[in-house]
Amino acid sequence: MKRHSAPSGVALIMAVSVLAALVAISVPFLLSMILHGRTARVDLNAAQAQAGADGALSRGMAHLYRNLLKSKGYDPSPDLDTPDELFVSMALPNLDVQNPYGELWSCRIEDEQGKINLNSAPPNLIGNLLASSTLAESVQKGATGLLVNDSNAFPTDGDPETIDGFVRIDGDVVPYCHVSGGTVRLKPQGDYVLYRNHRKGALVYDGRASWIADYKFRPGSRVFRPFRSIYEIKMAGGGHPLLAIRADEFAQVEPFITAHSGRDGPMWGKAEVCRGTIDATRRGFAFKDNRGFGPGTIVRLAQHGSALTHGRVERVFTRFDRTVIVLEHEVGVTAVGSGTENEIFLEP
Repeated sequence: MKRHSAPSGVALIMAVSVLAALVAISVPFLLSMILHGRTARVDLNAAQAQAGADGALSRGMAHLYRNLLKSKGYDPSPDLDTPDELFVSMALPNLDVQNPYGELWSCRIEDEQGKINLNSAPPNLIGNLLASSTLAESVQKGATGLLVNDSNAFPTDGDPETIDGFVRIDGDVVPYCHVSGGTVRLKPQGDYVLYRNHRKGALVYDGRASWIADYKFRPGSRVFRPFRSIYEIKMAGGGHPLLAIRADEFAQVEPFITAHSGRDGPMWGKAEVCRGTIDATRRGFAFKDNRGFGPGTIVRLAQHGSALTHGRVERVFTRFDRTVIVLEHEVGVTAVGSGTENEIFLEP
């Protein structure tokens, strides 16, 4: 009689092996499909958000154009724009764009021309936003203290031995170490001292404005780098703790500053010819006419159509029949102007 051997279970093992192989192949594919699906949804949401932002911007611009192109007699306030005229309604027919669980559009109109442009503002204007006061009494050069009408605006840590920050009067920038009862105690160091006398009523303002205003250029450098965003003022101090702009200070000045003027770059004015050789230590220039030069004006020294350096006008006065222009810093470059082909120009 023929005897049959017991089943060995090979078929079952093979089936399990094939199933395991299929699972090993399908799981990565499944995960890849899930990942691609999520990525597609993110891309779709991003595209919808961008389209919504463009739509809100277009609606805001259309609102402005309707107000700007009003016919004569239609605008009830032709000399100014009221808040109601600048308000952009997002009530759209058959489309809810004010749904916090769906689409949420908004558009806010701000007057950029009414703000302080960081690319053209002088230090005293920027410093007046940060902290400022006026001298209650005149002060002599080399002084170690200022009596101001309001000292509360200047930040202090309460320790009279540590430097709290910088103050500036006209062209003098000096560290201060304590503020109390209308007195700002100075702590002169190196070149940061009072070089001149200052009259009663002179503006005293936060010295960090000097670094913000000078961020665009450095004496002796050909590079001119305008602010691309107002947030770049946080980098103007180069990471120095005494020059840093705190979050609350930035929130205080943010509504009043801009970095946009509607132009792609600076617009230089009518140039004046600088005769002879320009020395690196030079600060003053004398011209027959004053065309566009005033305190705080940004200027560039140019030759052959290219900038040699940049600076800012500190003061302007008349001597005999000439207008004298004094820069805040030395030009930092040496140039020789001989003949019409090598003329050196100072452009506002």
